[in-house]
Amino acid sequence: MNKDNVKLAIAPIGWTNDDMPELGSENTFQQIVSEMALAGFTGSEVGSKYPRDPAVLKPMLDIRGIQICNAWFSTFFANGQREKTIDEFVNHMNFLHAMGGESDWLLRAERQHPGAG
Repeated sequence: MNKDNVKLAIAPIGWTNDDMPELGSENTFQQIVSEMALAGFTGSEVGSKYPRDPAVLKPMLDIRGIQICNAWFSTFFANGQREKTIDEFVNHMNFLHAMGGESDWLLRAERQHPGAG
């Protein structure tokens, strides 16, 4: 394995907790991603404090050398919200694509839902 091909990513849960927002509430988005970059990470999961507009988020990450590697998505197929969930997932895929997403599952999903990407 070539070490130059390995990238390390981290989740922002080390700074703030999406399930318990009071944990780490004092940490700002800028502090979180700046400390990630200073620690040598080049990837990050999307957290609740991250701007959701790629035109805002991408430049803020680019100057720190960080890329988005993943983002949580909740599905609600069992409670009658199938169509709403699919629409929200397509929006989620479009967001990840705009952020430079390169995942194989993302590409397969885009082909199955032509409105994505």
